[in-house]
Amino acid sequence: MEHKFRIAPGRSAAIAKDSKINFGQITGDLNKNREEKTMSVNEKTRREKLANRPLHFFWIVDCSGSMYGEKIATVNYAIKQVLPEMRSAADNNPNAQLKIRALKFSTGASWLTSEPVDIEDYAWDDLEADGVTDLGDAYDLLAAQLTVEQLGDRALPPVLVLLSDGQPTDDYKSSLDKLKKLPWGKKLLRLQFLSDRIPMTMYLQNLLEIVSLSCRLIMRKC
Repeated sequence: MEHKFRIAPGRSAAIAKDSKINFGQITGDLNKNREEKTMSVNEKTRREKLANRPLHFFWIVDCSGSMYGEKIATVNYAIKQVLPEMRSAADNNPNAQLKIRALKFSTGASWLTSEPVDIEDYAWDDLEADGVTDLGDAYDLLAAQLTVEQLGDRALPPVLVLLSDGQPTDDYKSSLDKLKKLPWGKKLLRLQFLSDRIPMTMYLQNLLEIVSLSCRLIMRKC
């Protein structure tokens, strides 16, 4: 059986007009979806490029005779206590890969960790104090490592934490000047000096704040 439908006068134009609007909306939605997909792909690509950018963190520890006793004990305790906070900062910033290195200086300077160690695998071994304070030697060792060639062109700005009572016995200023002329700039150095007048609890709190703030601020650049 054949069915016939009649369109009242003037209705065809209205239907055509409505159809045009609907098609326009559909076209707009399709274009929007394409744009969103393109943005998603671009954002994914950007995140992949940023993923696992290394953040190199350096402990520079004074082990000279003036640090003997409570000072070096405070350093050993403080570093062990701050490591969990560093791991937490790394866990909350998956786009950054926190790597730790440490060196000590007294009569001369030497690396405690010859290669960067992931924060998840890093552990601190207690140090003892003896000798003079060759801070310049420590700066020279750092200068050899703080280059794009050593850290990588995708590395975040490094963080350096110097733990010392501030009594160097060598010509450290010339070595420090050389260090500051490196591409990473002057802002990479974070100093925390020990003092007999500062209680260990206050020193530990200051160290926690410095380390946590430095890591989190730099990781935000991811």
